[in-house]
Amino acid sequence: MSMLAWPDTETLIAARRAGFRPADASARMPAAPAAPAASSLAPPARRSVINLPNVITLAGFFATLAWLGGASPGWALLGLLADEIDGRVARATGQTSEFGSLLDWTTDVTLTALVMQRLEILWALPPVTAAQVALRKDGWRPPVGSARAVLTLWALYRENIARARPPGTGMREALQSLPPRA
Repeated sequence: MSMLAWPDTETLIAARRAGFRPADASARMPAAPAAPAASSLAPPARRSVINLPNVITLAGFFATLAWLGGASPGWALLGLLADEIDGRVARATGQTSEFGSLLDWTTDVTLTALVMQRLEILWALPPVTAAQVALRKDGWRPPVGSARAVLTLWALYRENIARARPPGTGMREALQSLPPRA
C-alpha cells in the first residue's frame, strides 16, 4: 500500500488562486492557464458621444428653449418632434448608448420643469419628477409622447386660446350676461 504525498501549503494556495479545485488527493498542480485571445488584448473601441441621435436631442432641447424664451410656437413643435425621433434614429442606426439615453432623459426632465413653470403649475413638479426618476430606474419609456409633450401641447393650447379670445368673453362673463331668473 503506497502513501499519497500531500502537496505543501504554498502549492495548494497557488492552485486555489488559479481556480484549481482538486477532485482527488492525488492531483497536485493545475494545468497552465490558456493564453488570452488576441482580441482581448486590443483596447476597447471608443464610441463618440457626437452622433446623429445626440445632435437631434440637443437640437430639440435648444428649439424648446427658444420657444420658452419667446420664439414662435413652431419651435416648441420642432422640439417635440426631435424628442420623438432621436431614440428611434439611435435604434435604427445602431447608435444607442448609455450617454445618449441619459442625455435624452436629462433634457426631458429639464424641459418638463421649465414648461411647468411656464404653465404656473410648479406645485406638480415634485411628483412628476419623482415619477420620471422612478420610471427611468425601471427602464420604462412611453412608446409615444412624454410628460413634456403633454405639458407643452397644453401650454400651446392655452396660449392659443388666450390669443384667439378677447378679454371678457370667458364662461364667467357669458353666465353673468344671462337675464336673471324670474
